[in-house]
Amino acid sequence: MYYLWEAVTGKPVTGVWLERLQYVGMSLLLAMMAIAMYNDVVARLG
Repeated sequence: MYYLWEAVTGKPVTGVWLERLQYVGMSLLLAMMAIAMYNDVVARLG
């Protein structure tokens, strides 16, 4: 996504936005992992 942004705008992503987007990406990844684990536990118990 960072490369796409740079290709479209012609400028690299600033350090502040890079850090924010990495936090968002990591949060989404952890949320998806938590949902998958929850579904596995519910499926095993049910």
